Amino acid sequence: MPASFASTPACRAHWRYLLLACTLAMPAGAAPPDPMARARAVYTEVNQGVERMSAQRFLARVPGVEYVSEVVASVDKGQVRKLAVTDPDDSGNVLTDLYFDSDGALVFALRTTQGYTASGQVKTRNEHRLYFEQDRLVHMLAGMTKTPLPPGDRFAQAEAAIAQTMAAALRKATLAPPSPTVAVGSQRKLAQGTVINVNTGDTACHIELVDAAGRVHQEMADFRLCEAPEKLLNRQMTLSYTTATVMAAACQGNIGCTRKDTVALVTRAVPAGMAPNAVKR
Repeated sequence: MPASFASTPACRAHWRYLLLACTLAMPAGAAPPDPMARARAVYTEVNQGVERMSAQRFLARVPGVEYVSEVVASVDKGQVRKLAVTDPDDSGNVLTDLYFDSDGALVFALRTTQGYTASGQVKTRNEHRLYFEQDRLVHMLAGMTKTPLPPGDRFAQAEAAIAQTMAAALRKATLAPPSPTVAVGSQRKLAQGTVINVNTGDTACHIELVDAAGRVHQEMADFRLCEAPEKLLNRQMTLSYTTATVMAAACQGNIGCTRKDTVALVTRAVPAGMAPNAVKR
């Protein structure tokens, strides 16, 4: 457009009118997206694409929780998009599904409590839905009736704290590098961890250890290690293994059973920092 034309009063008035019309047509401060709608969109996106994501399965201990959780993590492009957590219990399971957006922020948590019917079938007892925005609870639907609870409700805050603690701990465990291992025959076994449980089983001593990322490892050990559990519990230990033959798990403790399993057996556990004996193969 020629400068002389653009400078005429009529043209200036015309362009001022167009500018005003465009300004009025634009939303004056667009409303932020609805967190519930956003969470539902992430839920749908993740579940539709979960089959192409890489899956990690591991056991973990969430800080402040005594039981071991079974975790399936779905990872896409280096970000955790879903954590499916099962907390087993004799009376039923607690299932927690945590959903994250593409930046790794928690947006939705579904916590389901299962039980059993008189015939032994699994039955859903309760469900809670929690919606998050920028790491804070913004809405909750409680129970099978999906009763809305405000973010400030005491029960809602308690449930949100559980979900957020799980999300932080298990996301860290998913993205952490693998724990150091040692070769035992054709297997790779945990080299070091903090012992959290020691039990005598039918075929061996059973040791549970947690690594630096919070992942739980369950190892079979020589029965002698179960004789003095106080020397192991709550201590970081370095493990030595050997390949051994033990009563088969299929024997279920029947001493007359002759079936055998070949396993990697912990034969020595010493406090971290001490040099263990060379690993036997």
